[in-house]
Amino acid sequence: MNYNGNIYRPPIEAHTMLIPVTEGCTHNKCTFCNMYQNVPFRMWSLNEVEKYVAEIKSRYPMWWYTFPMIIYTLFDKYDFSGKTIIPFNTHMGSHDGGTYDTIRELEPNATVVMNGLPVEMKTAETGAAKQVEKWLKSLNI
Repeated sequence: MNYNGNIYRPPIEAHTMLIPVTEGCTHNKCTFCNMYQNVPFRMWSLNEVEKYVAEIKSRYPMWWYTFPMIIYTLFDKYDFSGKTIIPFNTHMGSHDGGTYDTIRELEPNATVVMNGLPVEMKTAETGAAKQVEKWLKSLNI
């Protein structure tokens, strides 16, 4: 991965997949925090994201039955018209929480694969490789 700086994530997300869409911190002025010192905040361009993955695979953890706000920002900032979005999320029991429909609403001119893969966190932590492999084969990608 071509990422400028360190990646900080909660331990619960340690084994989840990550598609970077930003670098740095939007504020970056807290005197108690040095997490992103000398890493200016920027959103990755759609071209950079596309280079990172051949197809846009939207991977995200569920936060209280919805995506993290940065995923809303991603769909707000970029136009995915003509792209294929393949949802893939972790959850603690909420499955996809209706987010696959939300993606379709936010990106009406994109193809949203509605049989995304919601992986329960306990499965993600112990290994979901077989589940992911079976799912990917079913998508024929």
